[in-house]
Amino acid sequence: MLVIVIIHLLSGLQNTIDHEENLLCALRTELEVKTSRNLYLSDSEGHYKSLFFKNPSPMWIFDAVSLRFLQVNDAAVIKYGYSAEQFTEMTIDQIRVEPLNLIAEGLAKTMSTETVFVSVALHRKKNGEQFYAKAKCSTIPFQGKQALLVIAHDISTQIAHSSAIEAQNVKLRKIAYMQSHTVRAPLAKIKGLWSLLASDKEMISDPDLFNHMQTSIEELDTVIRGITKDSEVVPAGNEV
Repeated sequence: MLVIVIIHLLSGLQNTIDHEENLLCALRTELEVKTSRNLYLSDSEGHYKSLFFKNPSPMWIFDAVSLRFLQVNDAAVIKYGYSAEQFTEMTIDQIRVEPLNLIAEGLAKTMSTETVFVSVALHRKKNGEQFYAKAKCSTIPFQGKQALLVIAHDISTQIAHSSAIEAQNVKLRKIAYMQSHTVRAPLAKIKGLWSLLASDKEMISDPDLFNHMQTSIEELDTVIRGITKDSEVVPAGNEV
């Protein structure tokens, strides 16, 4: 009986040791997984911070309800002239010229559908200087809640280029109108009169004069057509 009891106790002890060893292995595996996950999260956070703070384009995160800046990168500080601390005491309407109601619907849709919202508007620096900015807005989790992330690009040069092309197009349209009305109309009359004269061979005694006149009219017509073609409107393009 004593031997049986001892064997039973040893068997139970072995089972307990095996169970504890299995638990230890499970805990070790779980610890390794958590350590790996923490390292991944740490790397991801570092990657995010690098993309955000070192990005050459102005970026900021703001609260969708209060519209207050939550975080800005160095490029935003340099571009707008406010310090990072000053930004966190401001709302996004303080860097915009146009009223916020123009983008309110787009921001609301971005929050509800997590889509990207793009807007072009006049922005204002701390010193009062204004410039056109193309801003892309998307959602991002920040400090336990959903916020909005913006990356902005100064497109004043593109806007000015498009405006210059449009101004040129206005001039070209005027030139084209002048060619088709002011200049071409008299030429059409000259050609008509010359056709009548050319049909009466007796009225033209000098063949050289006839050929010279005919050639001059055709050359003038060709020149005017060329000017009209060169005055076609240049497309300004859709991207600004």
